[in-house]
Amino acid sequence: MIVPRIKSTSYKKIELILREDSGEIKVSHENSDMLISGNFMVITTSDDTHQKGEIYKLDKIKSYRTNLEKI
Repeated sequence: MIVPRIKSTSYKKIELILREDSGEIKVSHENSDMLISGNFMVITTSDDTHQKGEIYKLDKIKSYRTNLEKI
């Protein structure tokens, strides 16, 4: 079975404010792709040989901001 690839959007910078038990923390990702699916936000960053991904539950995200300049 071939699974269709879902297109994500690439941004120069993505900033998240996350809710933690001890308060709030700010997380930044540069030159990354963002995809919201179901109850999750998936952020991936690629270099020449590797791809790294982070998965966040939407209920843990207080807010997010993207640089409007897409890459």
